[in-house]
Amino acid sequence: GLWSKIKDVAAAAGKAALGAVNEALGEQ
Repeated sequence: GLWSKIKDVAAAAGKAALGAVNEALGEQ
């Protein structure tokens, strides 16, 4: 359903955001 698609997109976006934050912190 629509909600499962939204959850999948939100989970993917969250993982991408966490990855970007981890990379930024790792460079410091």
